[in-house]
Amino acid sequence: MASKQLLEIGTDKQSSLKRYNLIAGIFHAVQAIAILILSNGFSFPVHINYLQGPPIPGTKFEQVAVFDFPVALGVASFSILSALAHFYVSGPGFTKYIDGLRNKRNYFRWIEYSISSTLMILLISMLNSIWDVVALMGIAAANISMILFGCYKRSMKNQEQALYCHSGLAASQASFLGLPCSGYWYPLEALPTQPLRPLSTAS
Repeated sequence: MASKQLLEIGTDKQSSLKRYNLIAGIFHAVQAIAILILSNGFSFPVHINYLQGPPIPGTKFEQVAVFDFPVALGVASFSILSALAHFYVSGPGFTKYIDGLRNKRNYFRWIEYSISSTLMILLISMLNSIWDVVALMGIAAANISMILFGCYKRSMKNQEQALYCHSGLAASQASFLGLPCSGYWYPLEALPTQPLRPLSTAS
């Protein structure tokens, strides 16, 4: 078996990467603060729909408000997540970051993108009037799974590196299979509800 060829990353290059990530983190943090300062209070009404009878066509739903999602916070969070990722790889995670680059991998980017891209997809969905919390949970689970499956596929090109992403794959499988299925039942137990009204038997 051919030996694994590592990229050479010298001291000067490492210093440059650390400086670049620190500057990028500061830029994203300033951007997030500016978004929050310049924004208004516009928000999306996230709700859940409860079936008011048997699951057949024509049965009505009871719509219950869950929370209002502030758009400005969602947009700013995209920059906040990027800032946190840059600060981490330029600080406590720098050694692992360099080790990953030597192996032609950047797992921090995959993990950060699985979260930030999911936030972006959710914002786009809500802009298109998808406000049902169960639908949003399913969209988030599918997107996170897609990104982490891609990460795992990349890692499988080298079996030694597969361990870095194995826990991410397990988590994504759990979210992909569990959230869409359990997303309806959890709100039934945890969210404020109104008593179900029985269907009228009168003709």
